[in-house]
Amino acid sequence: MDFDFAAREHLQVPTESHASRGSHTVLVYGAYGLTGRFVVTELIRRGLTPVLAGRSADGLAALAELHPDLHVRRAGADDPESLDLALVGVDAVINCAGPFLDTAMLVAEAALRSKVSYLDIAAEQPSTTSLFSDLDARAGTAGDGRLAGRGLDRDRDGSRGMAPDRWHPDDRDPQRRTAS
Repeated sequence: MDFDFAAREHLQVPTESHASRGSHTVLVYGAYGLTGRFVVTELIRRGLTPVLAGRSADGLAALAELHPDLHVRRAGADDPESLDLALVGVDAVINCAGPFLDTAMLVAEAALRSKVSYLDIAAEQPSTTSLFSDLDARAGTAGDGRLAGRGLDRDRDGSRGMAPDRWHPDDRDPQRRTAS
């Protein structure tokens, strides 16, 4: 269960069968934490394919026992190469690993390099402010990645939730997005 991401041959890439079923692959960084487990369960319920990821080999191993059909990728937020490799073949990443002042910028940078959408559950204003001030313009010009500090607080409409039903990881065209 202890993957060496310096070696590409150890990387588990989602199979073609996922794509042929029309599901989308979402890396959940910090998947073994309380909120990460909730996010994994919710993604499965919505028909998406989570990839379990994070720093702790023990945490990932325990969660993989509950979800033996899901891929597992170990990556450190402070290890850009491991993050880049963990993001191979995914459509989006949801960062559930705090503290977000330590992880958000690093995981979001990797998402931009990999041209995948980034979402986090942070309700930490300094972290979210930093993401938008430092990366939002780059995300917009990259054309592929989107940034969102979603948090698990109340949405504008008063509902609770991590991601609206209308969020779709391959909906990258601003002209096609459903208005909030």
